[in-house]
Amino acid sequence: MTFTIDLQRIRKLLLIGFFDGSLVLVGDMLLGWGTAVSGTSGLEANYSRYIGVSDSRIFWSTLLGTIGIPLECMSWFGIYRLTAERSTRHAHAYRAGIFGCRDCVKFYYTPSKKRRARK
Repeated sequence: MTFTIDLQRIRKLLLIGFFDGSLVLVGDMLLGWGTAVSGTSGLEANYSRYIGVSDSRIFWSTLLGTIGIPLECMSWFGIYRLTAERSTRHAHAYRAGIFGCRDCVKFYYTPSKKRRARK
């Protein structure tokens, strides 16, 4: 199987990914990523980061993450297209990892029939 490199398409996918990566970074900075109240540990330290954050900042951060993360994942397919011509074996393993990550998340958040029957 041969692949042709479509540089225009790959460039567009990577630019979308880089732009949306910056959107996600802005959303993380709105929440105060990396800040914590000193002297706390465990769950208290995680919770203390968001006590001083306003509701509007949480909303905008959530909105930027919801839009940015799925679009950022589009750049993964640009990387796949770049590696597909040189090494199809590695490219297919990479693609399987992308789809496996997507399916794992879908499986994890979809309740099974047994779990639904217990409720």
